[in-house]
Amino acid sequence: MLNTFKLQNLFELAINNTLENGYSIIDNFIPHDLLQGLNKELETRMLDGQFQKAGIGNETKNINENQRNDFISWLEKDCVGSAKAYLTIVDNYRKYMNETCYLGLTDSETHFASYPSGAFYKKHFDAFNPE
Repeated sequence: MLNTFKLQNLFELAINNTLENGYSIIDNFIPHDLLQGLNKELETRMLDGQFQKAGIGNETKNINENQRNDFISWLEKDCVGSAKAYLTIVDNYRKYMNETCYLGLTDSETHFASYPSGAFYKKHFDAFNPE
């Protein structure tokens, strides 16, 4: 697993790349052993039927196969093993961005996605109405 110092260096690199390019790609950001564990978790979830058709929308998830037709399985905060380790990295990154970039990110959402042959998710902008 990554130590705190290495994580902070990776977080800084991601932030700086994003500021410079509008995005960040960092090879090997997630350690290989963690990726292997996540892959096993994904396979287990698929075999157990834990994937569902992905929806669009904030409060009410509508199935719109013209927009997307992939399948997802959410990583919840009470998960264990590799999924928990991955969520810890994501949450630490969120906290680091809040502390260093003065953002107000309160939460994150993470899921596995499966795209069978021919599946897609069209380019879009999230524009949720907070009312």
